[in-house]
Amino acid sequence: VCWVNPHQLQWIEQTPDTVVTMTNGEKLLVREPAEALREAFMHYQRAIRRGDGLQAAAHAEPPPNAGPDKP
Repeated sequence: VCWVNPHQLQWIEQTPDTVVTMTNGEKLLVREPAEALREAFMHYQRAIRRGDGLQAAAHAEPPPNAGPDKP
């Protein structure tokens, strides 16, 4: 398991593997499909906007279709 700062994401590519490029140029190969990462990021952003705070957003349940076993 690896956690990344979502504010440091530059882009996500599906090539067919999912490659996340960070703002510092580092590239990460991840199991989740690009769409699941996008949904997880949007879920995080919604939690922040609701005022749940960073801690609540970090521990919030991801969307039901996010994860390595869900395409």
